[in-house]
Amino acid sequence: MVTIKNLRVDVDALLRLKHHCDPDLCKHTVSCCRCYEVCLSRKEMGRAVGLMKKASKYARRLRKPGFENPFERVGPGLYAIDSHEDGACLFAYRRRSGQTCCSLHSAALDLGLDPYAMKPQPCTLWPLALSEDKPPVLGVQSDIRRFPCIRLRRKPARHLYSHIAETIGKLFGEDFLRDLNEAISRR
Repeated sequence: MVTIKNLRVDVDALLRLKHHCDPDLCKHTVSCCRCYEVCLSRKEMGRAVGLMKKASKYARRLRKPGFENPFERVGPGLYAIDSHEDGACLFAYRRRSGQTCCSLHSAALDLGLDPYAMKPQPCTLWPLALSEDKPPVLGVQSDIRRFPCIRLRRKPARHLYSHIAETIGKLFGEDFLRDLNEAISRR
């Protein structure tokens, strides 16, 4: 583990991980949008609400008559996104070709917005995870082996897989990524 800006990082776990989000891989099979309860802050909920009209173009269940609120309060300032009977996030939708996609992601792209800035952090962070420890640990979700978009290396690589590095850079900043890469190179 290394510590960067008050965040402990499980470097070995990150260096073993190869992941690239490809909806074609989760066609007609397990998908991260269908397996987790997503909790978000009030600010993230506000962003999602701002995209709902456009997101409902994709996730038709958001347009059902009588539909009111896709969020459930689970704690002070913390909300969970409701899910369908099949376990899928209310913002998930299937394309005709079978891929599971995120309506918030699609709506953000339609509006020329960065999906990383508009979606809840757990969604943009996946398959990475932040623990609730003090200080938090940046690591990898424990059950990722069952997802077709995940490949685990037998031994840690010498550098982060490009899509993992991109995710870390977008969520934690380029300075954080630079410091992490420096820490990895010193190992």
